[in-house]
Amino acid sequence: MLLNGGELGGVRLLKPETVAMFTSPQRVGMYDETFRHKIDWGLGFLINSNKYGYKALPYSMGPHASDRAFGHHGFQ
Repeated sequence: MLLNGGELGGVRLLKPETVAMFTSPQRVGMYDETFRHKIDWGLGFLINSNKYGYKALPYSMGPHASDRAFGHHGFQ
């Protein structure tokens, strides 16, 4: 639904502008005390932070991830 701009099965659940806010950098280059690394965050989602060294990040999206990649890795 998020990758489809807020629409799922032909039903609009979120405005595209809302999805853009969730998945674009809102907190950039700040040291995250939980992960002990610089990590960029959207509104509730980690934003691809490979620019800080993907091998050092606890939840790296890998070397081939797009700059627009986002996600939340789950169980913690």
